[in-house]
Amino acid sequence: MLRSLTDESFARRRPTFDQAIKKYRGVDLKVFAPVSDHFMQRYRVKLNPWHNFEWLATKTEKYMAEKESAAESLPGDRTAPQL
Repeated sequence: MLRSLTDESFARRRPTFDQAIKKYRGVDLKVFAPVSDHFMQRYRVKLNPWHNFEWLATKTEKYMAEKESAAESLPGDRTAPQL
């Protein structure tokens, strides 16, 4: 993961990542529960790894809301990605 964040292309990909987060922000994670249950049964996984993703998604939503709130309070062009 550290390699992904330090790779030169990360700065180029970050705006795309932010756009994807905004696009899927309203998706209810419970929609994925049947798929998660299926894979847990199929591969006999005892602990649900999906909870880690839910936690990460919740933290990401909170971070993006704070970032957007801070951007709204700044003067100037808001169309450019904030790094």
